[in-house]
Amino acid sequence: MKKKINITVLIGIILIGAISRAPITAVGTLIGNMTEQLGINSAAAGMITTLPLLCFAFVSPFVTGISGKLGFKRTLIGALIILGAGICVRSFGRKTGLYIGTALMGMGIAVGNVLTPGIIKMKFKGKEGVSTGVYVVSMAVFSGIAAAVSMPVASLFTWQGALFMWLPVVAVTIGWWSAIGDMKGGAVSQGEKVSMEGAPSQSARLSSQTAPPQGGAVAQKKTGTDLPLEGEVSPKATERVPIYTCKMAWVLAAYYGLQ
Repeated sequence: MKKKINITVLIGIILIGAISRAPITAVGTLIGNMTEQLGINSAAAGMITTLPLLCFAFVSPFVTGISGKLGFKRTLIGALIILGAGICVRSFGRKTGLYIGTALMGMGIAVGNVLTPGIIKMKFKGKEGVSTGVYVVSMAVFSGIAAAVSMPVASLFTWQGALFMWLPVVAVTIGWWSAIGDMKGGAVSQGEKVSMEGAPSQSARLSSQTAPPQGGAVAQKKTGTDLPLEGEVSPKATERVPIYTCKMAWVLAAYYGLQ
């Protein structure tokens, strides 16, 4: 059962990767058609590809707080709905709608960018590297497909149709993640749930076997030997550290910002 749930989540990760870059890279080959039909200059056309990046920068810091209140699943599905709405408005909203839709699309993708690594860490403990690799490959493959097929599709239909064709993929992704269970924790099989509900925890059993008298417990705390048992988490390990104090966060920000 656990393996099946993980495969289901992995397919969902692939779907998120498919729509995380493709709607952006699809625009590159269509800029000429769009500027000619809408009558916009090159600077205004450049904003079409810049807006999603600005949304990444401004929306990403708030995603953690939002997901903390709504939960991973609700936040992700809400972001996918915003992404789908952005694709619709961008495809058929004329000049103003083009920018509004692009901004909405960038907001939705920004949320997915932040949540997906957390979902991978939550659901694929011990296999984060492989799962992240699958996610990155999915983004790269589908972004290349979008850039390659946009112009042929626009030649057969219109540039609006070439942008709109990614909406069905978003709809499938919404349906897929709606069918996935709760995202509050890692995948737990039914047998593990019964075991957890019907039997005391390992730390409870150990403490009941080795608990000293009340006076001994006080002495233990005074001598500094009151260490967490196996399986328990030290209070210091759960303390939140501001991200701006993390050197690695600054290194990663500089690396991706200079790309």
